[in-house]
Parts: sequence; C-alpha cells; structure tokens
Amino acid sequence: MIRFTKSDPQTCYGCNVNRPVFRIVSLEKVPRKDRSLGPTCMATLLCEECLRDALNDLQLCFAQRWIPIGDEEGEEHSLTRQVGVLITPISITSEESQLLVDELKTDDRDCVVNEC
Repeated sequence: MIRFTKSDPQTCYGCNVNRPVFRIVSLEKVPRKDRSLGPTCMATLLCEECLRDALNDLQLCFAQRWIPIGDEEGEEHSLTRQVGVLITPISITSEESQLLVDELKTDDRDCVVNEC
C-alpha cells in the first residue's frame, strides 16, 4: 500500500509549486529482471493543472499497454504501459473510500450501476 504522510512534500509532485489536490493511483506493467512484464502500483499527488497534463499523457500510456518489451527496455527505463488509473481528491471520507474499495473488489458480473 502506498501512503502519503503529513511529512511528505506539501507541493504538487508535478510542478513542485502548487498545493496538491488530487491523488492518482496508477496500475502499470513494467519490465522484470526475467524480461517479462509484471504489474506495479504507483501513486502521486498533483495540483489541478498538473492533473490535466497527466490525463493527456494517459491516452498514450493506455495505447502502449499491449506493446511487447523492447530490447532497449529494462528496470531503469521503459515505456509506461498503463493498465488502470484511479483519481481521487486528496481528502475523501471513510464512506467514500469504502465505496471505491468495494467497487474494486467486484468483477464484471457483480458490477451494479447506481444512478444518482
């Protein structure tokens, strides 16, 4: 689990200027030592402006998901192969958090759409 604490930087990880407002949790495929692709989870804190930039970059990253590992790729340098992403405000209630967790625990057969 990736946790941010009060001692973490109080500025956006993208611009290092503005106060972060959103948390992005990203599921990606990365090269392993055996030259296969394995899942990893990353998290970052971003301001509204940097979130817009990150969302623009995600389209390319999702398109790269199916590209096989290249000869020049390794653990230190590789394409971003986006599998999934979750964007939430930094401050959410326990109830809101639990709703997200519950949704992530379901599979397609259990998915229910709640209309507001």
